[in-house]
Amino acid sequence: MNLRQLKTGTYIIGVSGGADSMALLSMCLDAKYDLVVAHVNYHRRESADRDENIVKNYCLTKKIPFHLFEPVQESKGNFQDWARKVRFSCFKELYQSYQAEGVLLAHHQDDLLETYLIQLERNAKVDYYGIAEETTIDEMKVYRLLLTYTKQELLEYVENNNVTYGLDESNLSDAYLRNRIRHQQIDNMPLSRRRELLAEIYERNLNHANYQHQLDDIVTSLMTNWSKQEFMKLNEELQKDALRLYLKKHDVYANSYSDSYMAHLAKCCLSPKCCREQLNEDTILDQCYGKVKIHLRNKPYQYEIIGKTEIETPFFRVSTNKGTSVEAVYVETSDFPLTIRSPMPNDKIVLRFGTKKVSRWFIDRKIPLWERDLWPIVVNARGEVILVPKIGCNVEHYNVKPNLFVIKCS
Repeated sequence: MNLRQLKTGTYIIGVSGGADSMALLSMCLDAKYDLVVAHVNYHRRESADRDENIVKNYCLTKKIPFHLFEPVQESKGNFQDWARKVRFSCFKELYQSYQAEGVLLAHHQDDLLETYLIQLERNAKVDYYGIAEETTIDEMKVYRLLLTYTKQELLEYVENNNVTYGLDESNLSDAYLRNRIRHQQIDNMPLSRRRELLAEIYERNLNHANYQHQLDDIVTSLMTNWSKQEFMKLNEELQKDALRLYLKKHDVYANSYSDSYMAHLAKCCLSPKCCREQLNEDTILDQCYGKVKIHLRNKPYQYEIIGKTEIETPFFRVSTNKGTSVEAVYVETSDFPLTIRSPMPNDKIVLRFGTKKVSRWFIDRKIPLWERDLWPIVVNARGEVILVPKIGCNVEHYNVKPNLFVIKCS
């Protein structure tokens, strides 16, 4: 069995001790790869220590650097998801330490078919059908060099080459969907059906790649300058998929979002009114006046000013002599201490035209939602809003010779 040759350099190889990863390790040695072995022992089954010893002894015999990781899941949750994340965290540690060219994993053709059938069963939105031979995960190049080999071929390889391996008894159970598909469909699948599925996967990925190029062009344009008119021209499916990719480029993983939720987000992007959606715990989508912005949730702020002084914060700066007329206010000793903070829902200001909510002024001046959150509001010791920079000051604090300026940071 010959492996595809990668460029010269050090490669981290994930080795569990099973037949697949031991076959990959042996083949990579024959191919003269410079290897560093990573073995993760979760201590979840009786044979876990046996597999650790298999990998460790093989590495000692072959003089390959061996690194053992023994993570512990401290909180309840999906073990499989947690294990995958922690496994790649271990790989990343070695990847950086050895300045590696890539990570090698032992996924094979049976894994590819299983993944594809699971994707079909779940009707999942995916970036790739089956398993890609090359991917980038957490800024690491990941290579799967065994996708052309069946599980049976790898078992025959380790038997014929006297490579010791361990059998993971958890793979015998049908508790997991992947195992059920493996035992009920893949294990007894005729060669002709395998070829049909592999051709189908190839065709789907080809069509998907062409579709992705179209989406990339659309989203590149939207990233440069969001246009509500251009977004409106897209059909419903393109709107949802373009929005998914747009979110992904803003580090929001949207593949898990349902089609109905994506349709709701698309509707929000096209709404004639300003619209806000919380995408996850930290991230907000705002649409306002035909523009869309994805940003981290803004946290309220508050500063106390005890006298006329010059200060600078991430949100505003205070000056005693520099500023425009719409950033100016006249304060007296009785106004102190001043509070300069982010807006609150019931803030009102008394201007020459009468009393109006600050939120209403934001709407009238077409200030987008993402700017409103951090707009400085100046409040005196009596709790009166005396200045909203760029909107105006309280009528009783207007003076042709203002003595304080609050300038909003852009």
